[in-house]
Amino acid sequence: MSTTVEDLMTSAPLTLGEDDDLGMARALLQHRAIRHLPVVRDGHLVGLVTSRTLMRIEAELGPHLAALQPVSKVMESEVRTVRRGTPARRAVGLMLKHQIGCLPVVEADGTLVGIMTDSDLLRFASDSARDLDEVTSLIERGNDER
Repeated sequence: MSTTVEDLMTSAPLTLGEDDDLGMARALLQHRAIRHLPVVRDGHLVGLVTSRTLMRIEAELGPHLAALQPVSKVMESEVRTVRRGTPARRAVGLMLKHQIGCLPVVEADGTLVGIMTDSDLLRFASDSARDLDEVTSLIERGNDER
């Protein structure tokens, strides 16, 4: 059985509304130590605010003026998404091809159900490497007993 996005994603991610301001976005990003915040309207994905976007706006306007800006003014509205059942390999390929750090996970109607980030992928890689090390160790012990 192949690994899917659902196996790796963070379910029910922290989100913003379009009318929230960038001050709130900054606080959430810092407090939760995350880099991506989906923007939703009635549970449906309408955009994405990233720490990179926030830094750019703060550099242009200054931190105090930037904090007052509504999310709807600066969010990325053209967001690549995937579904729960998307093979992980395909999702990773999309992230690499488009040089993006996350893929919001949506239902067919656009309802946000999760987010798969580069951090989720690193966690999976770390767990896989640990599992491989354990298997290798078991094989080596079995060979030593012969």
